Amino acid sequence: MQLKPTIIGLLVGAGLFALASLYRSATAGAGLFAHLQPVAFMTVIGGTVGGLAGPLVGAIVQRLIGKRGGRE
Repeated sequence: MQLKPTIIGLLVGAGLFALASLYRSATAGAGLFAHLQPVAFMTVIGGTVGGLAGPLVGAIVQRLIGKRGGRE
């Protein structure tokens, strides 16, 4: 079981979705934390997507690194 890529994907996905939500909240003319529920909801969605995609992306990156290392 690949737990490390899952944790990394979860943190990266949650962070990116949280930053995007906070940015949209700020550009809408409200304060950064004026829309806390939608920001929290998007953070949870980002963490879920990142956690599910983390092992897939990690395997692809490892495969690409392995192929590049074999050529040299």
